Amino acid sequence: MYKRQIEDAHKHLATAAAASEVLLVFWLAGLWLGPGRGWIAALLAAISPPMYSRLFLAMWPTLTGHTLDLLAIVAATTSVARPGSVRNLAGFGLATLASLLAYVSSLFNLGAFAGTLSLLTRRISFISLWLAAAVVTVVTLYLPFLTEAITQLWTSGLGAAGGRPSDGLLTALWRVSHFYGYVTIALAIPGIVILCRKTKPHVRLIVMSYLSSFAILLTLRAATGTFKDLKEILYVGPLMAIAAGVSLETVYKKGRIGKIATVMMIAGLVLFWAIRYREFLEPHITFAGLP
Repeated sequence: MYKRQIEDAHKHLATAAAASEVLLVFWLAGLWLGPGRGWIAALLAAISPPMYSRLFLAMWPTLTGHTLDLLAIVAATTSVARPGSVRNLAGFGLATLASLLAYVSSLFNLGAFAGTLSLLTRRISFISLWLAAAVVTVVTLYLPFLTEAITQLWTSGLGAAGGRPSDGLLTALWRVSHFYGYVTIALAIPGIVILCRKTKPHVRLIVMSYLSSFAILLTLRAATGTFKDLKEILYVGPLMAIAAGVSLETVYKKGRIGKIATVMMIAGLVLFWAIRYREFLEPHITFAGLP
């Protein structure tokens, strides 16, 4: 009975965490662009296919860890904006620890982010807090697994990865377009350029750290089968939503034609992503014997 209650509580917590991403994206976009500037990004985050894919697959730890990853990035933004604030830095450390304890892939996601951010800001505090959180997490949860993994890698080699082949770079990149679509990517690229050119210096550092950490995760996935479960597609979702939202907002401001074009592009994204939802649901529909 208690086991069932714990499982139900886990499901509800993860679902609430997934829903809260919309608010966190709105918050992060406001920190990057200014108050009230994140409504398009929040809309895109609310209908993002990777999130629904993980919901359909009941990946409860993934959803919880991803939300905490995003919370850590929000905390990092406030900390970089105010370098002297111990409170903001402590918020990053606590969010990082919570994320690492919730989900194993966060070790690598936030490790890549914190490492890149420390290099760009020349502040060792971010990677130091991640390292402290990683030690606590590994000792508390993963020490036996880590010992076994190191032994396996030592005997079979990194490339073998226990019999799991690597995806290769083209496959890793294809996954991005498969989940988000070429239109989203085409909107996100100029959006990232705008974020790097027309925002405050501390925002550029966060954006570049976020983008660089995603590139590191893609490279790890492409290089070896050991890192095929990093969930890098879900990890980059908030950045994709905010960057694409910046592009759409820029078009929206171009008068009446811009407003019409923005509405049409959002409608096109919704239609394309609805097709993805159908693909995600189809195996479950077939399994349940539904028409």
